[in-house]
Amino acid sequence: MTKKHTIKWDGPFNVNKVLSEENIGLYQIYGTHSIYGRNVLLYIGMTDKSYKSRFAEHYNSWIKYDYDEVQVYLGNVIDEANLELTTFTLMEIEKLLIYFCAPAYNSQNIFDYRKKDVSDLMIMNIGKIASLPAVVSSEWYDSKHWDKI
Repeated sequence: MTKKHTIKWDGPFNVNKVLSEENIGLYQIYGTHSIYGRNVLLYIGMTDKSYKSRFAEHYNSWIKYDYDEVQVYLGNVIDEANLELTTFTLMEIEKLLIYFCAPAYNSQNIFDYRKKDVSDLMIMNIGKIASLPAVVSSEWYDSKHWDKI
């Protein structure tokens, strides 16, 4: 059975705003890439601590070196079945989004989707989705048609 998750995205926010956020969830970071240009998707991530603590790490390791000020979109998982949001669920969603969108700075985990065998997952992005697709599904990757190629 396919697990369906809806993510409501808000933004864009600057780093200072995100550094004051105590919530948990998903995020997209847009900035300048030397090859891809300005205002491009650089990173997709999740935090089960707080945006504040996770962005302090990002800021110190790479954001402060970005050519331009980065913009951040925060994603809140809306579960229509009122199930508890778990770290595992956030990680599953993050992995499929990274695999599908292939942001430049997520290169370390770009193939994690296949390694961890995340399957039967559909993500619907709503709100301020920036450059994310409206729907991302593992069904396309998991299709048996690929076995014939």
